[in-house]
Amino acid sequence: MGEALIESSSFRLRAAGPGDEAFLYEMFVASREREFGPLPAEMRDTIAREQFAILQNGVKTDHPDAQQFVVIAPNTSGDAEIRVGMLLLAEHPDALWVIDLALDPAHRNRGFGSAILRSLMESCRRSGKIMKGSVTPYNPARRLYARLGIRELGADRGYIALEWRPEQPLER
Repeated sequence: MGEALIESSSFRLRAAGPGDEAFLYEMFVASREREFGPLPAEMRDTIAREQFAILQNGVKTDHPDAQQFVVIAPNTSGDAEIRVGMLLLAEHPDALWVIDLALDPAHRNRGFGSAILRSLMESCRRSGKIMKGSVTPYNPARRLYARLGIRELGADRGYIALEWRPEQPLER
């Protein structure tokens, strides 16, 4: 999935690199605040690091071609750009898997999630691929997915499978 295929005037993607590891971990933890928030700090960090490693290893096994991106937005305060989130994608012959999408809490509810998902949906429409993913039952992003017409298919091992097909209309 090329960067030019997934961008808009409000964001762009750049391939994650070695200098992004701490930011990617921060986004992982921030997107799982419900699980990690109540834990004591030392326990939270230990469990979060273990789960982050499990995710990274699982992605290498299940989606060896996955690509990790940093979501970049223009900065209105003068700097050239700011990191607002991360996106982990795997492109297969018939589907685009959104493995993980996380936005920095300071940049949520500003339209980035909608813009990213709409761009992915448009890319899938052009390529004829199904967009797939999953979400936890308590994730507030479920409202966004429903609003965009991304269907919930059922739960498995604590996650709800998601799907959007290119023949579905793009919601605005």
